[in-house]
Amino acid sequence: MFAFTSLGVNYDKDLANKYRGIYTFRVQEQMYHLIDDLYPRERGPRNLQLYFYDNANELENRMVCSDKLNESAVKKLMDILKDNPYSMFLRSLTDMSNLQNYHIALKCEAGLDQRVYYMPTTIEIAAIWVDEYDGSVIHALHLQIYTHSDRTQRVNYYFGCYDPLQYPLLFPHGQSGWHCGTKKLPKPENIPRSRTLEFEQLPNIKSFTSMRNDDEDEILHTGRLFQQYSVDEYIKLETQRLDFVSFNQDLFRMGILQRLLDILKLGERDASNVGKQTFLPNSFIGGPRDMRQRYMDAIALVQRFGKPDLFITMTCSPSWMKIKEQLWSTDEAKNRPDLITRVFRAKIEELKTDILK
Repeated sequence: MFAFTSLGVNYDKDLANKYRGIYTFRVQEQMYHLIDDLYPRERGPRNLQLYFYDNANELENRMVCSDKLNESAVKKLMDILKDNPYSMFLRSLTDMSNLQNYHIALKCEAGLDQRVYYMPTTIEIAAIWVDEYDGSVIHALHLQIYTHSDRTQRVNYYFGCYDPLQYPLLFPHGQSGWHCGTKKLPKPENIPRSRTLEFEQLPNIKSFTSMRNDDEDEILHTGRLFQQYSVDEYIKLETQRLDFVSFNQDLFRMGILQRLLDILKLGERDASNVGKQTFLPNSFIGGPRDMRQRYMDAIALVQRFGKPDLFITMTCSPSWMKIKEQLWSTDEAKNRPDLITRVFRAKIEELKTDILK
């Protein structure tokens, strides 16, 4: 209802049905963020159009999206997002005459103060508009918004506006999400050795799980939306890794392509008829070379030490007290994969200690 972009995704509907078990947001292939024209088509306004179309009846237009909504909650969220720079810019367009004569573009690069918890100091971080056609501006790194084009545009994952356009409730001030220009925080100096080894200091689970006791990150407590956001960010990072491998094939060792030699032996000289294969290096986790290397390591261990003595299957219970103690009153364990993973890892390390020591 409040997202500026629509979501294109092929997800598992059976797992996403919370009435048939534990809700799980699992997708296949890629996720796409798509942005529509400024003026709605016959189906009515949606996404960013709700901020621009018929502002006098904006609440009624949003309530049409679902019959399970609380009107007071929707009104409160609308008041919160009035300070969102993207929302402010779109609302300002209603006062412009001859809007179809302008080129509207959302700035995609990271600029100004991009620290996560700082409010924007100017609306210009959200959008720009150009009076007349200028090729240099149109070809800049901006996301065009058309008035009538009858098509949707894809928001690339490496744009800084990728996250705030899709998740305005998680980024109410229009802060940029993760993008390729995000810099790593410098590693603090003079950290006590005990802090770095805290993960290994198990079975003391209390010290492991209490590291986030004072955590106030609201994103972790947004229910099922947190699952979607986590999957979206993971796909974004994996896509960047795949792009790096695809564009830098010369950095990796590749075996000779026998099929390529066969084609040359047959006398083929047209380069357009010769296929090009992309290899994933063994440093790419989950790739075929990485899986083969792990398999060979496992076989080598069996050859060296013999067959395993124990084959143990361990499951996780959301009723564990270590999980319940960390949940807010509005949280459900199934919507906190970050917490469950940390506690489960601690339990595994404790089990390994019981067996080995």
